[in-house]
Amino acid sequence: VVEWLVDLHDNLLAGTTGRTVNGFGGLLTTVLLMTGAVIWWQGKARWHHGLKLQPPVRSRRFVWQLHSFIGFWAFALLLSWALTAVYFAFPEPFERTIDRFDSDLNDAERPGEALLLWLIQLHFGRFGGLPIRVLWVVLGLLPAALFATGFYMWWGRVLRPRLARLRKTRVDDA
Repeated sequence: VVEWLVDLHDNLLAGTTGRTVNGFGGLLTTVLLMTGAVIWWQGKARWHHGLKLQPPVRSRRFVWQLHSFIGFWAFALLLSWALTAVYFAFPEPFERTIDRFDSDLNDAERPGEALLLWLIQLHFGRFGGLPIRVLWVVLGLLPAALFATGFYMWWGRVLRPRLARLRKTRVDDA
C-alpha cells in the first residue's frame, strides 16, 4: 500500500509521463502562488487585514478571508512543495544552475546543494519524527482547501452570472 501511495504521489501511477505531469503541475502551482500573492496584496495600509480571520458576516466575504488567510500562512510551504515537485520532474536545469556556481566540479562540495537537500527534506517532512509527518499529512490538505475556496469564489463571481445570463436569454427567446 505504501509503495502504491509513493508511486501515486511521485508519478501519478503513470511512470515517467506522470512525473512530467507532476512537474508541470508544480510549475502551474508556482504561477498560482505568485499571482495569488499579487492579488492578496492590499497595499501598505491594509496588508495586515489578510493575516487574520474576522468573524463570518457574509459567507462570500468569509470564504475570501479564509482563502486569503490560508494562502498567506501557507505560502512558503506550498511554494517549497511546488518548486521541489518541479525539481523532481526536471532535475537537469536545477543541477546545471548549481554547477554554474561551482568553481571546482571535481570536488564534493556544491554551492546550493545544502539548500536543495533541505527543500527535499521539507517536501517530505523528513525531520522531527512522526509528529511532523502527521502534521505534513494534515498540511497536505491545504491545497485542497485553497482549491475549494477559490472554486467557490470563481463560481459566484464568474460562472453564476454567466449561467444567469444564459437562463435569461433562453427565457427571452422562448
